[in-house]
Amino acid sequence: NVPHGHRLAQAIEPLLNGAARYQPEPDPIRIVVLACLDFQMRGTAVEKSLDHFYRQASAKLGTSDLASLRGYLQGTPSDEVAAVALWGTRYWTRAALLRQLVAFFLQMCGGAEPEIDAMRRWGREAQFKRDFQGKIKGLGYNTFVRMAQQLGADTAAPTGWTCHFVADALGKTPRDGCLVDVLNGAADLLKLPRADVDWAIRRHQGHP
Repeated sequence: NVPHGHRLAQAIEPLLNGAARYQPEPDPIRIVVLACLDFQMRGTAVEKSLDHFYRQASAKLGTSDLASLRGYLQGTPSDEVAAVALWGTRYWTRAALLRQLVAFFLQMCGGAEPEIDAMRRWGREAQFKRDFQGKIKGLGYNTFVRMAQQLGADTAAPTGWTCHFVADALGKTPRDGCLVDVLNGAADLLKLPRADVDWAIRRHQGHP
């Protein structure tokens, strides 16, 4: 609501002096891997899994783009084996989600243009209920908004960092959908890009 937006904008404004602009993610593999790892997991576990993937698994398995990642997953006998190979853990349910998400984006891409270009167009134009809800069981609104932001949509995203900041500023913790709305509303009041405001909050809160 409007009073919440004004209160939040006032709390955000001191963070903006010299704040860096948000940069969309250029790596389609990082986007899908993060989407499948970065929910209901400790940040240290996510970072450890990502480190294993990029330092050990990616070159060894030949996963340079979504098509090659799908090829690896299709040739792997089980999600358990894939999880250990990809991120050095037994997060096999995350590997199962990854199979589905990679297939979803490759079907959407169609092969006529670079993967990241097709994904960015989808991220800017997609609507949750129309384009993502129910497509991949286990991935919902939060994942959708974070991916859309990474792909260039000008929106805030629900994260622990932003949630804690908003709760401190407003005295209560909003639901995920309301969190995005109130953050976007505050950015609009400040007449600044929503993703930049979101990024300034995350950096202030200690996002690496």
